[in-house]
Amino acid sequence: MAAISILEEMELLFQDIVYQLGSQKAQAIEELCEVSRKVLENIVIVDNQVGRGMIN
Repeated sequence: MAAISILEEMELLFQDIVYQLGSQKAQAIEELCEVSRKVLENIVIVDNQVGRGMIN
């Protein structure tokens, strides 16, 4: 239960980071935004896996 809450919080945080950095044009910011997108994708995957583990 706690793991799901933490993952959901992290997901919201990285969604916000991606949103905030999405309009920036500096190379370093664009790269940070891309890394944040990938982290967000991984958080969603882990969240789904934890959710399935809780059901079983």
